Amino acid sequence: MHYTLELLLSGDHRVLDYYVIARDRWRDILASDDARSVETLASRLTVEQMWFERHCGGRWQGQEIMAISGIGHLYDPNIGFEQSGDVALRVFDAFMASFCSIEVKWHARRASEVYFLSDLRQEESDE
Repeated sequence: MHYTLELLLSGDHRVLDYYVIARDRWRDILASDDARSVETLASRLTVEQMWFERHCGGRWQGQEIMAISGIGHLYDPNIGFEQSGDVALRVFDAFMASFCSIEVKWHARRASEVYFLSDLRQEESDE
């Protein structure tokens, strides 16, 4: 979240636009047939990394925004991942299985920590 915070602290208003663009792209990605399995989603994410870099502020910002928005847009502050937990876990697993850069995977891990996605996986395995 380092790059996003830098943009915010410098007063760069484009960061909001980048996240809106990213959220909309994620909605398209997850509505596609590619989102049905971890494997097909991982392949799609590998290709999508360049799109995020081009449309979300550049290489470093785009990689960070791709990962954070991919998980974060599924989280509802009132109910958590109650309605989208399976999708959030699939997105995370797809990041890890993809050929996205190590930086994207690192940001995905950080986002999963911020949103306590590992707790959701634990709950899933307890059932």
